[in-house]
This record gives sequence, structure tokens and C-alpha cells, in this order.
Amino acid sequence: MLYPLVMSLVGAALIGVAGWCLYHFIGEPIARFFRYRDRIKARTDFYANVGIGSLDKARLEFRELATDLGSLSTSFPYATKMLSYLGYEPAKGAEALLGLSNEIHEYGAGRVRFRSDLERYLKLPPSYE
Repeated sequence: MLYPLVMSLVGAALIGVAGWCLYHFIGEPIARFFRYRDRIKARTDFYANVGIGSLDKARLEFRELATDLGSLSTSFPYATKMLSYLGYEPAKGAEALLGLSNEIHEYGAGRVRFRSDLERYLKLPPSYE
């Protein structure tokens, strides 16, 4: 008589643990990726045509976002795998953003290449810089 009750409680606890693991290791990192993606789009649009003084600030912001995105992709491999199934490449996007931060002071082929790579890897709408 007590056995079905105990098994129901154990089953509910196992389902709860599985749900927590799915959320913590896959759901929350994917949501964080999309928050980073939104912020990256906003910052790249904001700094698209600014003067030299603001470019130092842009370089720092891009580097910070690149390290955040890069650490997300290495810390949560299952979430990164799920994102790759959806066509996103966070690790390559972090590399492109870091490259863009290095080229932000130069209007040239490198800056355009890193920006287009970033848009491709993170599936951002194209910009018209």
C-alpha cells in the first residue's frame, strides 16, 4: 500500500531533477545566447558610424561581449550543440566579434569581413554600414 506512494514521490523527484538539468544546462544558456545576440546587434548598429573617441569604448564593449559569448560556448557544450542545430555558431561569432574589435579603428576590408562573418555566424540581419 505504501509502495505506490513512494514510487510516485521518487518518480516526481526524478522528473523534477531532469527538468532542472534541462533548464540549467540547455534552456538558460540558450536564452542567455539570445540576450547576448540582441546586445551585439544593438552595439554593432550603435557603433557603426561613430567618431574616433567612441571607437575606444566600442572596442572594449565588443571585447567584453566576445569573451562573454566565447565563454558561453565553451562552458555549455550541450546548449552550443543545440544552437548549432539551429544554424548559430557562438564560438565563431565570438571570434568574429573579437576580430571586429581589433579592426574597429580602420574602415577597410578587415572590418567589413569581420562584420559580415559576425552577421552570418549569429544570423543577424544584415547591416548597411
